[in-house]
Amino acid sequence: MNDMTAFRSMLLRGVDGASLAAFRIAFGVLMLWEVVRYFAHNWIREYWIEPTFHFQYLGFDWVLPWNGVGMYVHFGLLGVTAVGIALGYYYRACSILFLVGFAFQFVLEQARYLNHFYAAVLFALLLVVVPANAVWSVDSWERSTSRKSRSIPLWALWLLRFQVSCVYIFAAIAKLNDGWVSGAAWGIMLQSRRGVPLVDLLSAWDVERFVLGWGGLLFDLLVVPGLLWSRTRGIAFSLAVLFHFLNSQLFHIGIFPWMMLAATTLFFHPAWPRELLTFVSGRPGRTLRSPHSNTPMRISAFTALAVYVVLQTAIPLRHYLYPGDVAWTEEGHRFSWRMMLRAKRGAATFRIVSSSDTVIVKPLEYLRPWQLEVMTTRPDMILQFAHFLVRDAEKQGKGHPRVYVDVQVALNGGRPHALIDPRVDLGSQPRNLWAASWITQPDNR
Repeated sequence: MNDMTAFRSMLLRGVDGASLAAFRIAFGVLMLWEVVRYFAHNWIREYWIEPTFHFQYLGFDWVLPWNGVGMYVHFGLLGVTAVGIALGYYYRACSILFLVGFAFQFVLEQARYLNHFYAAVLFALLLVVVPANAVWSVDSWERSTSRKSRSIPLWALWLLRFQVSCVYIFAAIAKLNDGWVSGAAWGIMLQSRRGVPLVDLLSAWDVERFVLGWGGLLFDLLVVPGLLWSRTRGIAFSLAVLFHFLNSQLFHIGIFPWMMLAATTLFFHPAWPRELLTFVSGRPGRTLRSPHSNTPMRISAFTALAVYVVLQTAIPLRHYLYPGDVAWTEEGHRFSWRMMLRAKRGAATFRIVSSSDTVIVKPLEYLRPWQLEVMTTRPDMILQFAHFLVRDAEKQGKGHPRVYVDVQVALNGGRPHALIDPRVDLGSQPRNLWAASWITQPDNR
């Protein structure tokens, strides 16, 4: 009990809130940039208005896009709340609204899953919890002088550091295989980037495997220990700048490199932004007035944080509970920081067999091309589409419809193999988290 009390006291120790404020500002600006990109590229219409069918996540079938101009208004409000986060203006309200709004569009479409969207949801959740507006915010400026405090509890900083560590460490664990080092997946992805100067330069020097294969693996594996140790922190951050710059140039991954680069600064001394401003301005800086945090931590809050840590540690490892290669079955792939580990191509033929006839389905009559491209390699999405076809056939008056699918998938440039057992009626198979017996397990891919 004494050890637990000492641990809680340590977590409540006050530290400068400047580094957390810097991340808050960077996150808000990046999220605003993302919203602007959605408007500029007409992605709101393409992804949320034009499709007539959406692949919702399990348990979120009830979440549907807004009608009419609703999605435009939704993204506009996301931009407003992102500005509020960056400015620290009505920070708590803006953080909650942004979290709900961004999570809403995230769960609408599985075909749009990206690791950086998932990371943004988690960072938004944590920013709701931590006092990131204690420093350099409109909220703090509006408080009376006597109530001003530039300190935050230590747990708030370490909670963000833990989340950043999860991204890097689990990405490294996932890369510990011959497929990554050989470039089986990312080599295929780079083929579409031929003509980009940096890609052509790496190809001309024949160093892709060294730079991307071994370099990416070693970086993800060592960057967190390097950031934690003050003597190697500068080197680790310099490598992070290079790593994320290369990723931004080589792959289409949006704001993810810049969001992670901003997050790595959380490992610096908590007062680093203030010290940097002091160095640039040449004026002496002010020391932290409040060495202790006034923020209490109840047992319930401590328990909630512990549960969150356990979940974020366990979820990326859940694929070990499923049989077969996760790159093939996709069971446990999402939410696990498995990035650029597989390149898949697929083609699917759906048959609806009813008491009256057999119909060959043309998926593009229901799906957008970008949805079809993703669905043909994701068994859970194929199952969801099969359930939709059953409901659609029943609406047309077809009795006892059954859905069979022939799906041929090529993994990492290999020859195509059947992904789904074509003898199984997918319309009768339940959607759940258990291992799917109807996913094939070819011996040689």
